[in-house]
Amino acid sequence: MAACNAAPNATASSWCEPFDKDVVKGIYTLKRLHVSQRAPAIIRAILPKDALILEEEAWNAFPYLKTIYKNLWLKDKFTLTIESQHIVGISKEDNPLKLTESELKIRQIDIVDIAEPKKKSKTYNCNEDPTMFHSDKTNRGPLKLGWVQSAQSDNVPVTTAHKVAKMEFKVFGFQTVVEKYGVNVCRFWRLITDPYIDLFFQLTTPSSNEITLELFNKHPYPSLIRLLDHQDIEIVNDAICSISNILILGSNTTSSKSAHPHFQSFIECNGINLIYKMYQRTDLMKHSKNIAAECIGDLFKNKEIPDQEMKRKIISHLKLQLNDPQFERRKDARIILKGLSLNSINRTEIEKDGFRIPEEEQEQYLEQDEEDN
Repeated sequence: MAACNAAPNATASSWCEPFDKDVVKGIYTLKRLHVSQRAPAIIRAILPKDALILEEEAWNAFPYLKTIYKNLWLKDKFTLTIESQHIVGISKEDNPLKLTESELKIRQIDIVDIAEPKKKSKTYNCNEDPTMFHSDKTNRGPLKLGWVQSAQSDNVPVTTAHKVAKMEFKVFGFQTVVEKYGVNVCRFWRLITDPYIDLFFQLTTPSSNEITLELFNKHPYPSLIRLLDHQDIEIVNDAICSISNILILGSNTTSSKSAHPHFQSFIECNGINLIYKMYQRTDLMKHSKNIAAECIGDLFKNKEIPDQEMKRKIISHLKLQLNDPQFERRKDARIILKGLSLNSINRTEIEKDGFRIPEEEQEQYLEQDEEDN
């Protein structure tokens, strides 16, 4: 199966490639983000189409990361650049991202402690609050106030993330106000946390088997599965795509007739039921729902789906997906149905009303128009 890409209704184009520059190696990602669906109708009516498209370039060479946002309408009049350098331990470095003297003079420093009390907003979730969450796997948490000072004596592993946000808005009369607003937005803790699931997604899309295997060995499934209940559907999408991409490694490195090697990992964390719960959400992107159905189907390769409702709905979804306009979606649905049919009870459900899984088709085009998405 092919690696899962970003949601088609969120991007007009999305692709990754390795880069190797100045001894730094990593993954380069280019996305075009269509934000018109999130803009009020009056804004969509007034502004040209290009004004509601953001171009995102990202260089992921962890522990160094860089992301640049541009607007196709404003072109070089608007740029937002975010750079990150991660340092193991409690870092006291003053300039790890090597700002120039002139930049240092105007720099404003915010020290963000993830255990600081947070205002209970509409988006607050206690399961995402480090002062409330305890990890059963690692036996860490919750964090207490003052944890930074006691981290060394308590043997708490710490990583410091140094971030620099720079914005340029070269429109007369609005430059100062917009630049201050943009940088202030970047200070919100929520915007510091959201990119990490996107980073994890980018690490798995596309990725060598060695990188994906290393991620699997870090036992990521419980943490990714917790994100499937997140209020932000973009985070949900990236989480299920990351899960899918790691599952694909398991499928691609074992016999096509063998049970999925990651099945037990999902049983241990109730992952299959939680993916199915996410699948039933009414606010999901179609893309996320497709990937969730594919994940469940892949996990039950050569195994009966014991939950009758789950079996009926997932198999029905995959059969409908065989008519998807995108070749990759049709191809993945066919492969997963083939794997499910290795179990006789699943096969009976699949072959109801005389249905037969179609033979392999040849890809007739390489690119999908945005309208196909």
